[in-house]
Amino acid sequence: MIEICISRGLREAPVAEEADRLLEILKSGLPEGNHLILTANTVDKRKKLYRIISETGKVLYFPQVKIEARKRQIMVDTAKDILTKAGKTMSPGAWTAIGKKTGFDAASSVEAIEKLVTYTGEKSMIEDADVEEVIGKTKEGTVFDLTDALSGKNPNRALAALKDLFDQGTNELLILSMVAREIRFLLHAGMLIRSGKLNSFDPKMDYRRFQNTVYPVIQAWAGGGDKKETGGEFIRQHPYVMYNALKNAHRFSFDVMVGYLQDLVDMDIAFKSTARDPKFALERFLIKACS
Repeated sequence: MIEICISRGLREAPVAEEADRLLEILKSGLPEGNHLILTANTVDKRKKLYRIISETGKVLYFPQVKIEARKRQIMVDTAKDILTKAGKTMSPGAWTAIGKKTGFDAASSVEAIEKLVTYTGEKSMIEDADVEEVIGKTKEGTVFDLTDALSGKNPNRALAALKDLFDQGTNELLILSMVAREIRFLLHAGMLIRSGKLNSFDPKMDYRRFQNTVYPVIQAWAGGGDKKETGGEFIRQHPYVMYNALKNAHRFSFDVMVGYLQDLVDMDIAFKSTARDPKFALERFLIKACS
C-alpha cells in the first residue's frame, strides 16, 4: 500500500479532504488484483461518495438486528414449554451455562435443552453441571472461557482455555482479535462507570438485577446519544457481555489497558511478518494481563 501511494504521489491529507481524495482514487480505479472493502454503521445515500461507490463497486446492506431481546424471549418461552411438558425446571446457573454454550441461539438452545431433558431422566431440576456434562465444550464456549478468565484476572484458567483453543485448531489471529475485543470492552465499561451515568451499577450485583436496573439505563442512554460517545460496539453486545465487562473493569486501569492494546497491535504485526511463536506470545500476554 505504501508503494502504491508513493507511485501515485499521494500525500497525507487534512480530514476535510479525505472524502474528495477517496473519490479520486475510486474513479481512477484500484490496482489490478486489489479489492477495497469499506464498512459503516450508517450511510447517507445523498452523498456523492455513495453514488460513486455504487457505480464502481457493490453496496451491500446488512440491517442491524434490533430484536435480540425478543428472539431470546422466544427461545426462553419455547424452552420453558419443553421443560414444562417434561415436568422439569432449570436453575439460574443452568440458564447462564446454556447461554455461554449457544449464545442463546434459538435452534441450538432448544436442541441442547431437549438433550438435557433426556439426559436427566427422572431428575426434576436441571443444574449447570448437567449442562457442562451434556453439551460439552464448543469453540465459542472456549473463547468465552478465555475472555472471561482474562477479565477476571485468572491466569490458570486463561492459559487452559488458550491451550484448548489451539488444540481445537483455532487460528492465532482469531484468538488475538477476541482478546483485543475483550480489552476494548473493558475500556468502554470503565469509561461508562467513570462517566457517572451508571450510579445504579454495583460490581457485586447479580446478572438478574443488572438486567432489571442497569441495562435499561444503558439502552436508554445509548438510544438518545452519540454512539461514539457511548461506546457503539460495546453497547450493541449481549447484556451478559456488558455485565461481565462492567463487573471486572475496576481490575484494570485505563493507561494499562491502552498499553495492552499496543501490545496486541505489536503481536498482530509480528504474527503476520515474522516466525514468532503465536502460542508463546499469547501465553506471555495473558500472564501479564492477569497478573
